[in-house]
Amino acid sequence: MNISDINATIDTMPTIEKRPLFGPNDAPTPHFGLFRADNDQCLPITVKSGFENHTKDHLKMWTSAAVTALNDTDCAVTVNWSGNGHHIIVAPSKDYRRAIYGERDNIFPRAIIHAEYGRTIESEFGFYRDTCKNLMRVKAVHETTVKIRHSKSLNYRFDELVASFGNALVAFELQADIAQTLVARQSSVSDFIAQLYPVPDNAGAKALTQAKNRTIAIIQRLQNERHFVGNDETSLEVGNLWELLNAVTGYVQHDKTRHRNEDGSQIGRVDRALASLTDTETDNAWSLALSLAN
Repeated sequence: MNISDINATIDTMPTIEKRPLFGPNDAPTPHFGLFRADNDQCLPITVKSGFENHTKDHLKMWTSAAVTALNDTDCAVTVNWSGNGHHIIVAPSKDYRRAIYGERDNIFPRAIIHAEYGRTIESEFGFYRDTCKNLMRVKAVHETTVKIRHSKSLNYRFDELVASFGNALVAFELQADIAQTLVARQSSVSDFIAQLYPVPDNAGAKALTQAKNRTIAIIQRLQNERHFVGNDETSLEVGNLWELLNAVTGYVQHDKTRHRNEDGSQIGRVDRALASLTDTETDNAWSLALSLAN
């Protein structure tokens, strides 16, 4: 996509306006509401007069910073409105592909911008694994997140973002090395799942059923992904840490029950991917895999 196409894609998301809120008899208040310009829907937050709501121009600037850092004229952009903010995922071309296991298990970098109202805006770096369509955060040693407050500083962070996304590319290369280390380490499948999802001795029938169904879903993902990448391992007693990690994170992203978005809309594919990035179960799976790899 060229920059014009990228900007046109960003323009498809809702425009948000800050409007004053009034009390009884139209008495002025120090509070402001945030409203969608297209349908006047009010977002579930109030703000003060000093709050600077980010605009589509800001989104375009931040996206341009990611494209500039990636130095790729063939980037694709996915946009998402969560009911309370804008999210943008920037995907460079397949030239950035890094093979992890054979020819069918690959990861690709992703620049991700989370611009939710009422929260600090974050730009971060992640990666996409094509085998299971997982979107995950980079877990390498470099800092890959820039935080921006809803203030006048919204307009002055372009160079910092370019530098941050550039540094994150280095972290992505380290991530590929970490992934290959996880491939080379084995673990008990049942122990890995049990450590992430301990079941109390006094668990009731409902909790036991939920735990059983979750375990079945994770193991089914493990089997399916083995088949896809050409891994002929058939034992369900052991697995390498990379496939165990992805079986769990795939479950969290694709199978875990999710509620509606903040505006009441249904959770979609991109919503699920973004929610999985901040899910504690995803973080716990990474922590466990990395600890067992050492």
